[in-house]
Amino acid sequence: MSAVKRRCINVLTAMSLLLCVAVCVVWVWSYRRQWQLTRAPAGATLMQFTSRPGRLVISIVDDWPDDRTSFATTSPSSFAGPVFAAATGTRKRFLGIALRTGDVSVAMHNGRTVVHQELGKLPLGPLRTWPTRRSVELAIPFPFLLLLTACYPTAGLVSRYVRNQRARRRMQACRCLACGYDLRATPDRCPECGTAVTPMA
Repeated sequence: MSAVKRRCINVLTAMSLLLCVAVCVVWVWSYRRQWQLTRAPAGATLMQFTSRPGRLVISIVDDWPDDRTSFATTSPSSFAGPVFAAATGTRKRFLGIALRTGDVSVAMHNGRTVVHQELGKLPLGPLRTWPTRRSVELAIPFPFLLLLTACYPTAGLVSRYVRNQRARRRMQACRCLACGYDLRATPDRCPECGTAVTPMA
């Protein structure tokens, strides 16, 4: 394996490990505080990431009316960010992952969307009068995300262990670590591939 390829694999493994640790931290934190990251440029698609107790909820709403990009933290029982509620749609579940597709009703007042902190302070009218938008909501349990982010580092550790065991067996059998050629006649260097023999501790 070339040095560049090995370095790339090491960087990917480190990034996956950091993601795994971040998922663990957010998972534990989700039972104490709820965070919500909303990116909603006017006239574009709203993307919202919310940590609920034990799961990450990703909401996507098409054709969002105004700019509502924000980050907020609240208690797990309260909400922040813009107000929208499921109007119609279907729900599907698979391995604990929930997917909802359909329409959401968006709370608006004087041409502006309403955030949760404004609820009860503005006259919004009944839910059926709110404008609707197409939406998708995906709820992913944190244990699933943890397994997903831990796969690459785990595979890297297993692969390294297997390589080390194979190299140890080859050294014990007096074989070249690179190509497996018998080194009993030439213990210092492999005559087949030219690899220098390094004693293994």
